[in-house]
Amino acid sequence: KHLCYVGSKLTHVFPQYLIRGGDITNFDGSGGECIYGKTFADENFNNKHSKPGTLSMTNFDPNTNNSQFFITYIGLPFFDDTYVVLGEISSGMDVMHAIMNQ
Repeated sequence: KHLCYVGSKLTHVFPQYLIRGGDITNFDGSGGECIYGKTFADENFNNKHSKPGTLSMTNFDPNTNNSQFFITYIGLPFFDDTYVVLGEISSGMDVMHAIMNQ
């Protein structure tokens, strides 16, 4: 099965907090899949949600990561130890700012 983000969209905008996308199966925020099957386990919680532009996996319970992700607009330290941080956005925050101010 070919998995890719082409055609997927941002499914949720939480004004002044974050944007979420990556539902590559239902395209509405209710689905998602990964190369390991439906979900995969949390890797670690070493990195923190300490600044804008943090890229993290969306999950609905522990160890339920799939293709969905979110990008923070502000630091969200209360997400630490719940959502796995993948990295950070190095450019393009101006686009996120425009989305937040629509």
